[in-house]
Amino acid sequence: MRTRLAALGAAALALTLLTGCGGDGDTSADKPAKAPTTAPTTAPTTAPAPANPGGDAGAAGGRVIVQQGLPTGFPDKDVPLIDADVVNGTVGEPGGRYDWSVVLQPKGALEDLADQATAKLEAAGFTSGAKTMQENLQVRTFRSASYEVGFTATHTGDGVLVTYVVKRK
Repeated sequence: MRTRLAALGAAALALTLLTGCGGDGDTSADKPAKAPTTAPTTAPTTAPAPANPGGDAGAAGGRVIVQQGLPTGFPDKDVPLIDADVVNGTVGEPGGRYDWSVVLQPKGALEDLADQATAKLEAAGFTSGAKTMQENLQVRTFRSASYEVGFTATHTGDGVLVTYVVKRK
């Protein structure tokens, strides 16, 4: 179980670091955050899955589906996200290392964002697991009866990116 959660955290970090920055370039602190959308805004595309610590492609067959907005089938009622602009989402392949990932562009301090995620997930019945904190990175893991979640928040050149990586149990 710890290995699986560590893999989720590592995948979340890899996705955060490999995901391009999105948005309109406005980094104004007074712009209100938007709630996550629940539907993709454009047709999905496929792309190679990012590498993971195990050396394989991460998803069965090495492909993921990348979408703007929340990825198709994302369990947003069961896995609450912090309020922020959705940069993109991916759907992993069945049997892969993860089922969905969501990249958000929020406003705020890393620790505050991680605490918000923790509060929302714990309120939804998740148990907190591993927690790693560095100057420009917050990584946390969570699990419920149905899902395992890896959360990362990291500083980028344009502000902050948050990634959720979700795996069905």
